[in-house]
This record gives sequence, C-alpha cells and structure tokens, in this order.
Amino acid sequence: MNGSNTMMAGAHQQHSPAREAGNGGATSVSGAHTRARTSSALNLVFLGILCFAVAILMRTFPALTYAQRSLVQVYFQPFVPLALMLALWAAAVAAWDGADVPWRACFDLSTRRAHMSATDAWTLAVGLAAAVAASAAAFSHATLVKTAHVHALKAGTPERFAPPLLSPTAIVVALYLGVLAFVVWPQNVFNAAARKHFATTVARVFVAPMWCPRVNFSDFLFADVLTSLAKSLADVERAVCHLVVTDSSDPLSKGMPVCGNASWSVPFALALPSLIRFAQCLRAHRDAAHARGVTTMYMSLDLWNALKYLTALPVICLSYLNHHVDAEEWVSTWRPLWLLAAVVNTTYSVYWDVTRDWELGAIHRVIDSRRQLLRHDLLYSREFYYYLIASNTAMRFAWSYKLSSHLRSRVAANLVAACVEAVRRFQWIFVRVEVEIRKIANGERKLVHERVELAEAVNAAV
Repeated sequence: MNGSNTMMAGAHQQHSPAREAGNGGATSVSGAHTRARTSSALNLVFLGILCFAVAILMRTFPALTYAQRSLVQVYFQPFVPLALMLALWAAAVAAWDGADVPWRACFDLSTRRAHMSATDAWTLAVGLAAAVAASAAAFSHATLVKTAHVHALKAGTPERFAPPLLSPTAIVVALYLGVLAFVVWPQNVFNAAARKHFATTVARVFVAPMWCPRVNFSDFLFADVLTSLAKSLADVERAVCHLVVTDSSDPLSKGMPVCGNASWSVPFALALPSLIRFAQCLRAHRDAAHARGVTTMYMSLDLWNALKYLTALPVICLSYLNHHVDAEEWVSTWRPLWLLAAVVNTTYSVYWDVTRDWELGAIHRVIDSRRQLLRHDLLYSREFYYYLIASNTAMRFAWSYKLSSHLRSRVAANLVAACVEAVRRFQWIFVRVEVEIRKIANGERKLVHERVELAEAVNAAV
C-alpha cells in the first residue's frame, strides 16, 4: 500500500469511533435502513416514470414538425447533462465511500454533514431525469393536441379536437419553477440540509470573490463544475428567452433574432462560469498575498490559473463573430483565429489539469527512478492516471466545441459534447479530491478553524 492509501486507511480508522458514536446505535442503523428502503422505492417509481415517458416521447416526437421538435430540444435538453452530472457524482461518492476515502475532509466541517449520500444523489438524478422526460412527453402530446385543435378551428369543426388540458407553455413553466422550488423549499424533506448547502454554495459562487470572507473548496469545485455546464447554462438562457419572447409553439417566430445564436446573451452565458472562476482566482491571489504580507505585484499560481480561464473568452467571442460577418470573411480571417484560440485554450487547460490540479506534472517535476512521469504517492493504479491523462486530453477538445455558438445548430453533436464534458469532469474530480486531501495531510493547505478537526484526523494517519 502506498503513502496515499495508508493515509486514507488511517483517516478512516480515526473517524470510525466518532461515526459509530454519532449513529446513536441501533436506532440510527434502523433509521438508515428505513431511508435505504424509501430511496429504493423512489428509485423504482422514478425509473418506471422515466421508461413510460420515454416510450410516449418516442411515439409523439416524430409526429411533430421540425419547428416543434426544435422547441422540445430547446426546453428540455439543458437538463440532460445536469442529470448525468448528478448520476456521476453519486457514482463518485459511492466509489470514495467504498474505498474509505475521506473526501468530506476537503470541505468545511460545518457543511460536512450536508453532503448527500450516494443513494440520495442517485435518487435525485433519476428523479430529475424522470421529471424532464415526463414533461417533454407531456409537452409533445399537448403540442400535437393543440395543433389538431387549431386545424379543427380553421376547418370549422372545433368539436372534433378539444384543446389540451395544459398548454405546452404551462408544462415548461411548471418544470422550471418546480426545479427551482425543490432547491429552495424550506421544509425538512429530502435532504433539506443538502439543498440548503447547494443553494448557499450557488449564492457564494456569485458573491464570494467580492464579499465573502474567503473562497472555499466548495466554491472552487462548484464553479469548476459550472464551467463544464456552460452549454447547459446557455441553453437555459435560450429556453427562458423563448418562453418570455416567443410563441411557445414556434421557435422560429419573432423571438429568434433575440433568442437565437446571434444574440449577445449566448456568449455571455457561455462565458459567465469562466468569468466567475477568473474572479475567484484573483480573490485567492489577493488573500494569499495578504497572508504573506506581500505588497508588490508577482505572478502567483492563482494568476496563472486566472489566465487559463481567460483563454476561454477568445474561443467564445470569435465564435460569436460568425453570426455577424459574411461567410468569406469568416473563412479567411476569423475561423483560423478561432481554431488557434481553441487550441491554445485546450492546451493550456490540459497542462493545468495534469500538472497543477492533479499534480502529476511531467514538465515541472523530475522523473522518478523508474522513469515514470507520475508522483510516487498515488491513490489509484498508475494505469488509471495514464488513462486519465489521455482521455482528458481528447475530451478537452469537445469542451472547446461546446463553447462555440456558431456550432450550436448541430443539436445532437452539441448534446454529445456536453455529456462527454460531464464524464470528463467526473474523472477530473477523483484526482482533484485526492490532491486536496494530500495537501491537508501535508500541511500545504492553510486551514480555517472549521476544518482543523478533520485535518488533525488526516495528519494522525500519516
């Protein structure tokens, strides 16, 4: 067992008595079994709804017109990468817990109990998928009924087709408001602590760089995940714009100049996560300089990290120009610059993933005695890290693809690219959490009082 594995095992032993004491004996065990049975029942119900909704959608979707099918994609596609990300997070938590990895040590002690279990995260992912599929099926059916009713009215036979019980617009609004209400609902149902922690983290991500006392690991991690969901964020913006501006039955109506790919709001939504991370890096640099008493300007790792997020902006902005210049000018001038910007962003991001986020570096690190490019204290097998480096590099190019609004009309390709990015982020998180735990154990991470207890437990294992 290598050094990291020893650290994980020792941390688990250190926490076992506290965990058992906190369980409250047989009562807590019984409660855990009850929650597990409830989660299993919910999963079965959600999976049944999901399968039934997909079956209906497969029958109704082909009958829609091209414009109507486009609108189904506009309204419901943003939730697909999000549901996938939740399911992958559940898989990560299950893997960490199964391997006794003290991943909660990365977070403040005050929020450690707020993190969902793997079972609850999986239930949430399946529940979201079921709600989205059911809403999409209901929307498609209501759209067909509404279209038939309109044709019957024009033919003078309104009695042949009654209008739908719920309008397509009402179904979409109910889904979006329902998701929002679930997150902020104050009642103590379905992990109220986790929902509150999530809502608080979302708020902190937007204000922490300016007004919060510090930017913590939860803020960094969530903002990084948000960069992977930039395409979904832009799709939500377009969906809400269509609801407000256009007739919900026609995505090609008067709202297209406002809500289409040529709108300024599209690149803004794509760039927002990168701008948030840029601001967080600047705040981290300022805090580190203040702690060290440094008053002169210097290029810290935080500033180099901030620069990495800035390199995403030329990719987004140059892609946006495609909608505002003629085809010849785009091909001769702007497309080569867009390709160059995408290569620079991808190369910089891959380098930072490997050498900084994962600390596996081949460039700033001396090759070890076995002529390998990895550090010696690894939690997983060496083959996993080599696979991770290769697959991360390949999938980073898909990330540049989804940042390009001029490729947005390729719906299927964009959806695949967004899902590939979710998988890439899922892989990235494994080693990023490992590195954070190692920094806590080695005293490289400056701790605040909320994390001292966990830090001491991890240090005691080393």
